[in-house]
Amino acid sequence: MRGVPDASVLVKLATAEADSPLAEPLLHIGRTAPDLLFADMANILWKKQVRGELTAVLGQEALSVLAELDLNVVPSRTLMADDDDRASRIRHVLCRLSDPAGDTVHHR
Repeated sequence: MRGVPDASVLVKLATAEADSPLAEPLLHIGRTAPDLLFADMANILWKKQVRGELTAVLGQEALSVLAELDLNVVPSRTLMADDDDRASRIRHVLCRLSDPAGDTVHHR
């Protein structure tokens, strides 16, 4: 199964959160990531700093950790499905730990 890691899951790998240990196994689902992922991760870390959940120093350390992840970064456009048939063949996995339904993995 091909997977696309979500920015919120990857940020958990680089920060100390209660559910951070749940993030690492999800990374093994897939390592193909859209180029937009880095902006998303930086935005999440910035929000954590604004809310006082993370210091600027820890935010920079987290950015360094995330920059070193072994990801296959591709243009965002290549991950868009042209039609339902292609989407079902690829079976992208969107990993979100903060899903309202409580699921940790979504199949698309």
